[in-house]
Amino acid sequence: MGCFSSRVETPTEELPGPPAVERDAPTPADTAAPTQPDATLPSATDLGVDKRQLLMWRRNNGDSLEPVLASGAVALLDAQWIISHAEAGGVLTHRQALPKEAFLSLADLVEACFSCNSALPVAALSYPWLTKDHPDPCGANLSRVARVLKLFLGNRQIPLSRLGVFWDFGSLHQHPDPVNGVMRTEEQNALFKQGLGCLGTLYSHPHTFVLRLTSFPDGHKAEDQAEGTNVAKYFDRGWCATENAWASLTKRRELSLDLGLMRDGKEYDFLSLMYDCIQHGGRRPPLLPSQFAAELETKSFTNGKDDKPLVKRLYEAAFEEQFGKVTELHYAELGWGDAGAAQLAEVLASGAAPRLETLNLLYNEIGDEGCQALAAALKGGAAPSLKARETHPQYKSPWRQPSLTPLTHAYCRGSREQVPPVYYQKTTENGTYCYVGGTPECEALVAVCEERGIELPMDLYYSSASRSKLGGAEAAQLAGVIASGAAPRLEALSLFHNQIGNTGCMALAAALAKEGAAPRLKQLDLRSNKIGDEGCDALAAALGKEGAAPRLDQLSLGDNEIGDEGCKALAAALGKEGAAPRLEYLGLRENKIGDEGCDALAAALKEGAAPSLKARDATLATRPSPTLGYTRQAAVAAREGTTIVCDVGNEKQPELMAVCEERGIKLL
Repeated sequence: MGCFSSRVETPTEELPGPPAVERDAPTPADTAAPTQPDATLPSATDLGVDKRQLLMWRRNNGDSLEPVLASGAVALLDAQWIISHAEAGGVLTHRQALPKEAFLSLADLVEACFSCNSALPVAALSYPWLTKDHPDPCGANLSRVARVLKLFLGNRQIPLSRLGVFWDFGSLHQHPDPVNGVMRTEEQNALFKQGLGCLGTLYSHPHTFVLRLTSFPDGHKAEDQAEGTNVAKYFDRGWCATENAWASLTKRRELSLDLGLMRDGKEYDFLSLMYDCIQHGGRRPPLLPSQFAAELETKSFTNGKDDKPLVKRLYEAAFEEQFGKVTELHYAELGWGDAGAAQLAEVLASGAAPRLETLNLLYNEIGDEGCQALAAALKGGAAPSLKARETHPQYKSPWRQPSLTPLTHAYCRGSREQVPPVYYQKTTENGTYCYVGGTPECEALVAVCEERGIELPMDLYYSSASRSKLGGAEAAQLAGVIASGAAPRLEALSLFHNQIGNTGCMALAAALAKEGAAPRLKQLDLRSNKIGDEGCDALAAALGKEGAAPRLDQLSLGDNEIGDEGCKALAAALGKEGAAPRLEYLGLRENKIGDEGCDALAAALKEGAAPSLKARDATLATRPSPTLGYTRQAAVAAREGTTIVCDVGNEKQPELMAVCEERGIKLL
């Protein structure tokens, strides 16, 4: 909502310009969002949309917006119309003067939702009004917003076919010409009050976008404004601060964008826009209603006497609404430190988020103090649903399917020792989990999580898909951190599709060979890294040592340059007593392994090497069959209960085929 100095006026004085102003301060009853039982919500037939479209809309909680949209209290502008209007040099007028084609209907929004299953096609604009009579008299902000909306509608990452925009001046009924006495009708006044009551839901909704214009347009100078104009900056204005606080409650980071961080002269695509606008964009941890009320006293309101009580009520209602139902909180990549973690801990300790099952604090800079604050809150019973629970086998993934979140640096044990850029991997095996990027080694947090059964995995995943490739030097740096004992809870390490080569592989091997360096490591993925025989030989020697990676169950070395010598070294290592006792998966496909390497591997397997590489009496839908190799179809095959078949890059080796058939290991 545009942040004019006031949305409500005192009953004793008519302010001379703002179209959004109300004569009488609305009461809580006036501004309460109307409730409708589910039975009265429109059906797909009523809206003229496909049932699947309506299902997607309501799965993303779009039904909480339906009453106010259906009543006409709020009208969302068509993003495409905004773009066209800006390109034509237009200026936004008040709602009653806008043409019908400027708006999207509820049915339009439901249809658009089907193309974007991760968010609602709704964006709320937060910005400071530029003058007391008009929020954007020259169309400067209109052009800025249109530039962003074009990127929203033209991207593949969030495929939006249409987007409805809440812009207070065009979305709420205004006083058409208050200077000349042309005011809202009684009916429009009632709708205005109803729309005002839903603002908290619009901005705090977990699936709506919030676009924050936190800077003034070029050429706008406070000293040039007429007397009585609110010239405070975005974060100093009451309504702007409120909208920002709403957007900071439970949204994912990519749904709240600070457009003030866009750089002049830069050509953006959607991804670069998202990256620039979420970097330290004023996204603070959520505030308790009492904390928000105290901060509000420092903000600028022209009509503060009436606005502050209203805003406090609306914030408290939105806080209770969102935290009362949230099951997942994703506060990744927000640059929070110990103070931010402590603030979040205070919110959780208050009894908020009783249904919370997942807490994501990845890519932050939380140290021991912040972790201790979280630990204290959890130990006191905060977030009672954040605990281990039984999950039906058919919903358990037999393979660890990662949900990846960028983490540009990790801190281990509070030592502030920086490691190369990595990804932090989320596992989905146990249904409920809590993961803290960077500092999972705070003893207090580890202890309370173990006590409550909350998973706190430390899995490092670095893929070159979106960043520069890791080379041997970077892999050696990471190996040094592991060898130091800084990551004793590390369970999965993936450096898929990099260029660590023999140098990096040898460094990692040396780290893994050190007893106690990675006692919990289960998965090691080094596919597509230009590793040859020398690197494979070093890794084999490490795995052959007693006590090295004792829990390793998956080793992926596919798509490298390993030949017969490397394969023979690996076979010899696996053949040693006690080596890789839990190994269930060995991936060697797409290498340069010939007859000699396959024969050596066959001989080792025949003698009982890697005893866990054998058929098991278990439902394939709940666990992978023991395999050699790697296929993308493996997880699908396991879920469907079919046999998983893989290869080692040489399909016609009779000795290897025979021993694998004997042990129940399948080859493609």
